[in-house]
Amino acid sequence: MVDENTLLFLAVILLISWLVLRPARQIPPGDEPVRGHDLCWFVMDNQIPFIINAFQIMDDISLDDARRIVADRMVAKQPRLRNKVVFRGGRPYWTPDTNFALENHVYVDTDAQVRSEKELQAYIDSVYTRNMDPNRPLWEMILLPNYLDGKCVLVSRFHHVVGDGIALVTMVFKAIDAPPAAARAPVKVGQSGSTLALVKNLRNNVSAAVGQLLPHDISPYRPPRLSGQVRVAWSQPVPLAEVKFIKNTFGCSINDVVVACVAAGLRAYLEKTGGLKDTDRVRASLPVNIRAAKGNDVPLENYFGIVYFGFPVHEADRLKRLELVKSRAAAMKASVEPHLTLLGLSLIANLPMWLAKPVLHFMSSKATLVFSNVPGLQEVCSFGGKDLHELHFFAPAGVLPISISVLSYAQGVSCNIAVDKDACSDPDFLAHNFVAELNAFHALAKAKATS
Repeated sequence: MVDENTLLFLAVILLISWLVLRPARQIPPGDEPVRGHDLCWFVMDNQIPFIINAFQIMDDISLDDARRIVADRMVAKQPRLRNKVVFRGGRPYWTPDTNFALENHVYVDTDAQVRSEKELQAYIDSVYTRNMDPNRPLWEMILLPNYLDGKCVLVSRFHHVVGDGIALVTMVFKAIDAPPAAARAPVKVGQSGSTLALVKNLRNNVSAAVGQLLPHDISPYRPPRLSGQVRVAWSQPVPLAEVKFIKNTFGCSINDVVVACVAAGLRAYLEKTGGLKDTDRVRASLPVNIRAAKGNDVPLENYFGIVYFGFPVHEADRLKRLELVKSRAAAMKASVEPHLTLLGLSLIANLPMWLAKPVLHFMSSKATLVFSNVPGLQEVCSFGGKDLHELHFFAPAGVLPISISVLSYAQGVSCNIAVDKDACSDPDFLAHNFVAELNAFHALAKAKATS
């Protein structure tokens, strides 16, 4: 049951939102307000800017060809890439950048000398927390030529206000030489169901969903003070066929396998650092795509809800840990929780800016890490005739110290880690343990299949 304090808290939020929204705001011609779904992530900038960082390793491409592809296949089709954010009357608005120049956004970093994976890792560390020019559209793509074996690296940085992971991944894959079918949802747990299913589940889920937003459900966990210095790591791609074999052998989903392996890596790190006593606090903030399927028509925007998922780090047994992940994920399916959190985020975003930001940070502090799982295309793609060999991305964590992002591409699955250096000194350990756990699961699955 929802107690009186909960109802009072909701009533206050709704009243303040109504008072803020009631006056009609004058919108200058050509401008559009940054609305709730986007504004939430715009105000999340703190010590570390709320930017989605990614990079792709591909055959060497010239700067002119890279700019041509971005201009023709991205900028021309996504007007938001030509818009900057300005403040009018204390509220942010999208407005066309009349001085837009592609060379400000797609360029070669002439000072960078990136010739190895370690040097690439150090480079991503260095740009991860770099702010963007607020007087320009909030994105950039940096070409690093002459990487390894005739390859180059294209580093992409998009502020989260521009779009969420599904929108950005869809845009990238629509820019390949042969456009793909629609991208799937980013996370398998908590997928939106039909309207009928949502109505049937409303009574059972509303109290839990409200609990995600309100003080009485707050975990005792408090995020550590961040140093503002981020370290990244990524695993080598694991064959998707092996993940599917594990899934089929143990009767679960691909997402269940991935989450169980991430949980194992976290457990191993806590064992290494003496932190197993805190395993009950390992709770992830998971984005859940709730867009209706519309083919390839995915505009640049933010449109996802949030669920909080307890990673079973306390469980030492590998198969029991997988079963716990499976049961917890099943409990979230057809849930209204992501829909209600999206509604709550939209209401909060319409509060005065000075109030919206601390409320959003307060909500974020209920998790210990951010976890995203984005399925991509399973064939090797090409840009301008140049093969794309690897693709990695790092979801922003805001006030949280750890971000774990899993991406499948070209029949491989990779795990990408971004951590504040004071919270985790060895992100490579987490990435390597993700692979080690998948290998261990694969050996168990083979043993079971042959027994």
